[in-house]
Amino acid sequence: MNLWVKVTQRESDSAVVSVSGEMDLFSCPRLEGIATGLIGDGRVHLVLDAVRLKFCDLAGVRALERVHIAAAGACGGLIVWASRPLGRLLALLWPEGRPDRPAVVRAAPMAPLERRLVLLPGRGEGFGRPRVAPVRPMAAVPRTSGQDRETLLERSRLLREQARTHMATMRKRAESICAGLADAQERLAALHHALAERPCSGLSCDGDSHLAKADGFRRQAEIFACH
Repeated sequence: MNLWVKVTQRESDSAVVSVSGEMDLFSCPRLEGIATGLIGDGRVHLVLDAVRLKFCDLAGVRALERVHIAAAGACGGLIVWASRPLGRLLALLWPEGRPDRPAVVRAAPMAPLERRLVLLPGRGEGFGRPRVAPVRPMAAVPRTSGQDRETLLERSRLLREQARTHMATMRKRAESICAGLADAQERLAALHHALAERPCSGLSCDGDSHLAKADGFRRQAEIFACH
């Protein structure tokens, strides 16, 4: 299957990637390679223009998930600008509100569809090329303007800000939790020291291990505070 991948727009921390043709087990590594390069260059907020994609199997969907996870690991993410058939299928596979799945924006097709987009397991799972059924001709849809791309990029920027705020909140919580755990370990150390001084206490812990754990939690809290 032929898959055409092109980076149509680049910014300092974001990019728009257009795909057309058919994406399956054998062609999706092409998209993953380009996306990996963009993420490595700091363009972690990606918009995938998949309006012209005619076919996508389960391997292609999993590839989109991996791209999103890689971008999210760098505090970014993936937005899929999907044709209506692809958007409906992804909505079934990716329930809204799940941070481990790309966001999907449904768009009208650029031109009348000649084939119905279907989703089947990849060839590696024992299935052959899917059968497609013709659909009735549709009225031509005006070519999408650059304003739509700007809207998607703006949404990408908003997602970036939300991700930064979420990460800052999580670091603060992690710092507070580590500090609390350190306090708890120090209290256990003091308690065990006091019990160890009593005759025939039978306590094997002298509290030093708890102090070591407390130091570890303190260092971890400092790491979260420095970010």
